[in-house]
Amino acid sequence: QQAKLELLRMGGLARECMDTAIRFFFTQNDRLAESVAEIEETIDILTDKIQEALISLRSNEYPPYDANKLSQLLLTASDIERISDYAENIAESAGTFKAQKASMSEMAMEELKNLGEAALKSVDFSLRIFESEDAGALPEADLLEQHVDDLQTACVNAHIERLMNEV
Repeated sequence: QQAKLELLRMGGLARECMDTAIRFFFTQNDRLAESVAEIEETIDILTDKIQEALISLRSNEYPPYDANKLSQLLLTASDIERISDYAENIAESAGTFKAQKASMSEMAMEELKNLGEAALKSVDFSLRIFESEDAGALPEADLLEQHVDDLQTACVNAHIERLMNEV
């Protein structure tokens, strides 16, 4: 139970990290980039501590259900940590974008805002499923994730189309 609570706390931090990275991308406020780095570092530390604790528990004899639960918690820790890694990548890309004094069309900005909102919605929904242990909601989570993937593909395709039309 304690591991689940810590993972929920970590998930909230990962969500905050993603939201902060997205806001940095659009505002170019350097304080937000610093915040992303701080949160990501905290999540890395939490991941290590939680995984250490869960691995030490796995060395004990547990019924198959409990052993499976421990394995699921380990995977969840990795998945949550990956969210903060993605947030860090967004912040780094935004920093590069800013350093190069690059610009983006209003349409591209809107597409990326929609993508960011969809990603945050997917994270929020997944965290609620984890908290409630509502396996019946997993198909909806898959649909949300697929929607994010589709939006990402659409953003790339629209970007290529805009580049081709400029030539």
